[in-house]
Amino acid sequence: MNAIDLQGLDAIRAPNVVDYLRAHGWVGVDSRRTDVARYVRQTPEGDVVATVLLDESFGDYQRRMGELAETLSRVEARPLLEVVNDLLTPPGDLLRFRIDSEATESGTLGINQSIELRRALKNLLLSAAHAAISPAPSYPRLSQQRAVALLDQCRERQSERGSYVASLLVPVQPPVGQLSIDEEFGRRTSRLLFTALRTSERAAGDPARLLTAHQQGVSSNFLDALADLEPEGNRAALEVSVNWLGAPPEADFATAIRLPQAAFRHYRHVARALREQSPVSNTELEGYVIAISRAPGAPDAWITVASFVEGFGESRVKVRVDAAQHQIAGQAHLDGQRVRLIGTLTKAGRTLELTRHSGVEVLPTEE
Repeated sequence: MNAIDLQGLDAIRAPNVVDYLRAHGWVGVDSRRTDVARYVRQTPEGDVVATVLLDESFGDYQRRMGELAETLSRVEARPLLEVVNDLLTPPGDLLRFRIDSEATESGTLGINQSIELRRALKNLLLSAAHAAISPAPSYPRLSQQRAVALLDQCRERQSERGSYVASLLVPVQPPVGQLSIDEEFGRRTSRLLFTALRTSERAAGDPARLLTAHQQGVSSNFLDALADLEPEGNRAALEVSVNWLGAPPEADFATAIRLPQAAFRHYRHVARALREQSPVSNTELEGYVIAISRAPGAPDAWITVASFVEGFGESRVKVRVDAAQHQIAGQAHLDGQRVRLIGTLTKAGRTLELTRHSGVEVLPTEE
């Protein structure tokens, strides 16, 4: 195949090419021109030079890009079309999610399945980004600004043939100077996502291992999103691989992950267990005081508030209160008024408890 005849060469942006070369072991050398960059890579046959036109208005820009693509294809021993596709793509880690099932043999997916797939991949990326900021067994909300900002920068690449393949690009900038590529937030996110998936794959025979794997990026949010990716059919599977920017972070990261349909039956149950055992800060309770108990002579009392709790539904939550709060809660109970408290929700066995709370606030009676 002649690279000059390929479509899309004129759409290759020079900055993407420069980032690609820097990330794949090419070293910049002085070109003595501001509109041309030169890079060198050592090979067993000797040094190879790649020339990049930085001014896209050159009349032979398309031809030069074709020649560069042919050079890269030869040096890297990769198909020419694959190289061109990579040059068209901004720098980053390309995550490939392949649904292998009878329903996707044609390379198509039902519209409703497609919508659910994108929603699940969004939550999968968000949970990994939150773990890259601060690992935790569960997140009440996936709303950290830095994680949301990264998601906004991620790109979806067109589907590939081979069952159904969804490709997501997590932006990663090649390192400059002494900086390591692993310091990039995008790389930390894609690395943790892959680690969490590998941990889930290896826990197929012992799902309880996932309960203590939050340092590997496994959270209730991650497992819920993964459960939403369950493929249809007893012989179906989800395969995940990554085209890493530069070399894979570790040797294990170069091998694809395969999650058979049978493995997915555990993920939802483990996610629920993680949520239930994880304290949830800034939980707001709003409801009625339905019970009050106080031991004779005790300074504190226990009240029970009936309230809807996210993740638990309609619940009865116990709250320890001091003497002053006890009096306020007692009057609200007698008057049938709603109360509000904000604190940390914990679960012990079947009991929900609100600790470190703001105090009992009596809400005005609705007219």
